[in-house]
Order: sequence, then C-alpha cells, then structure tokens
Amino acid sequence: MPSKTKRKSNTKTKTKTKTKSNKTQKNKIHTCKSCCDKSQVKNNKCSSVTLECIDFRLRDNISCQLNSLGYKNDYDAGCAPGTSLAYNNNLPGFTGFDKYFDNIVKVAYSLHKINKIILVEHEKCGAYKVAYGKLTPNQELNYQKQNIESAASTLLKKFNPNNGTIMKIPNLTILGYRISINGCNMLQIY
Repeated sequence: MPSKTKRKSNTKTKTKTKTKSNKTQKNKIHTCKSCCDKSQVKNNKCSSVTLECIDFRLRDNISCQLNSLGYKNDYDAGCAPGTSLAYNNNLPGFTGFDKYFDNIVKVAYSLHKINKIILVEHEKCGAYKVAYGKLTPNQELNYQKQNIESAASTLLKKFNPNNGTIMKIPNLTILGYRISINGCNMLQIY
C-alpha cells in the first residue's frame, strides 16, 4: 500500500512541474527573423482563397509552392479532408464542407476582394482512400481531376460574376493543382 501512495505523490509533483513549465512557455514570445515581413502589415486585399487538404505533411510545402507561383501573402485559406472530395460531399460519413468553404469564399471576398479560388489536392491522400479504396497513382489523379472539375463547376454557379446564386465575384477564376507527397512538385490539373 505505501508504494501506491508514493506513486501518486510523484505523479502530482510531475504534473505540477509540467503545469509550471507550460505556463512559462505560454508567455514566451518566439521570433523568427526569416518569417518577419513588415511589408504586409498595411495590406488589406488579396487575390485568392485556397481550399487545401487538412494533411499535416504538406502545410509548408503548399505555402512554398504557392509562394513560388506568386501568391506569397496573397491568399486566404480553408482546409478540408480530400479538398474537392469533401467539398463535393463525396467523403463517406462527412458532409457540410461545401457550406463551410462557401462561407470562407464569402468572407474572403467581403474582406479582401478575392477573385480567384485555388483548389489544392495532393498525392497519396487518405481521404481518397477512404472514399474509393486502394488506388493506383493514376486512378487517384483521375478521381482528383473529376472532383476538382465538379467542385469548380459548382463554385462557378455559386459565385460567378453574372448570376452567382450566393454572391457575384467579378472576374472569378478557379484553378486546381495537385502537389506531390514530398512537396517538390505541383501540377496544374484544372
């Protein structure tokens, strides 16, 4: 019995130490000189809004690729599993990503006057595996092209400049890309 009491008190001590450590770290300001960009401080417009997969492996890679295409600090972003797959409500058991992203597009236009929607798919997407089972690389690419085409068609109906059913966005363009799983390449597929 005494060993159990001893173990509990050690656990409490460790927990208190962790709590103190976490509180200290919360108040620490981290500065990254390579991230610091004061040129964007007064900017209140951007050209685009993106819909990207939620996959954690590609956060930096997508930003890097979009930066290299000229979109550095020039887009708002939304995430959904499988990107256009989720937007089209083709992810079994999960719906509502279309309304979620439609709202992001409305806010992005209202606040930042976007006129471009960029959909970014990626290789070896787990959401596509859930929706379609095991796929070859070509099968996955074909499904991604189909889903991007469908999502783009729907988005154009909702946001086109002439008779958009949700909002009219002047000069609206929709682009679709697929990034490699290692982040090195991004192919325009729409």
